[in-house]
Amino acid sequence: YATRYGLPYDLACAQITQERPNIENGVCINPCQITYEYFVGETMTVPIYDENGFTGNYDIFEITKEMLDSPEGNIRVGLAYLRTCVDKFDSLITGLFTYNQGESTLNIACEYYG
Repeated sequence: YATRYGLPYDLACAQITQERPNIENGVCINPCQITYEYFVGETMTVPIYDENGFTGNYDIFEITKEMLDSPEGNIRVGLAYLRTCVDKFDSLITGLFTYNQGESTLNIACEYYG
């Protein structure tokens, strides 16, 4: 999904590691720490990339609880959300900050630091 959504692979791995997923009975639960209330029922539209950049196509999908409960689905949604944050602010750093802290915290930081 990192490659599909045009994100650095190492960044995706680091983000998942930073989120400290829960391990229950040897199974990784919610690796991207996705909040159900915020995402379930939402439709995501995410640009698709390949080795040449944006392909002109989009990955469009509705988020379900079942998707978030599977490691693959959870990672897909987490990285899709990160891609939308990066695109919204046209910045990898600002997108990552927003992914982790939320847009309201970004607004506070911008007001404080200018």
